[in-house]
Amino acid sequence: MKHNSLEEDLLSFIKSIRFTLLIIAVLWLIKGIEILSENNYVRYGIFPRAPDGLLGILTSPFIHGNLEHLISNTFPLLFVLVMIQYFYNRIAVVITVMTWLMTGVLVWLFARPAYHIGASGVVYALVGFLLWSGLFRRDSKSITLSLLILAIYSTYFLGFEATEGVSWESHMLGAFVGLLVAFLFRSVREPEDEALHEATNGTVRSRFFKPDTFEKTKYERWLEQQAINNLEQ
Repeated sequence: MKHNSLEEDLLSFIKSIRFTLLIIAVLWLIKGIEILSENNYVRYGIFPRAPDGLLGILTSPFIHGNLEHLISNTFPLLFVLVMIQYFYNRIAVVITVMTWLMTGVLVWLFARPAYHIGASGVVYALVGFLLWSGLFRRDSKSITLSLLILAIYSTYFLGFEATEGVSWESHMLGAFVGLLVAFLFRSVREPEDEALHEATNGTVRSRFFKPDTFEKTKYERWLEQQAINNLEQ
């Protein structure tokens, strides 16, 4: 059974990478078309409180000012999308779409009057979701992911500084959206976590990582391991 589980985990990871690479490919394709056609797609960004700027809520994450801007968003977006798809597969699509649209709406409502483009707002929202989920869910998997995100994005809050030519509003509002979405989905579990939660009467919240050593006795951890073994049989 463990062998099948490993195969399923590997397949799930491959699917998460495939979906993410498709999104990244679309970003680069759009930039390539823009360069080859010698056109400028900034007009498809969000222009706050202007009716014509509403379209940017849908299109702005796909538009980048230059290659440096696109590259700076590519790797963070690649990382957080894979994390969301793999560890929160049940709600991954909903989370991605909600953070994308909610961030865009807030930027349109509250940001300064200028074209806001790029995927950084979505990146900040997804980073915020991963970061705050550990606090709201309080299971070992989410907490460990939160600590990993905090370690990797230690400069996360520096993006809130008002900088010329940078949509710091997208960063700040995206981070707020990530916190809000993490709170709204705090009770939604992945199927394997839900099954384990029910089998152990809530004593174990995740099978991906071991329970906190400092919170349970050796005997309690042994009982939890027996429950995990029973699920895998």
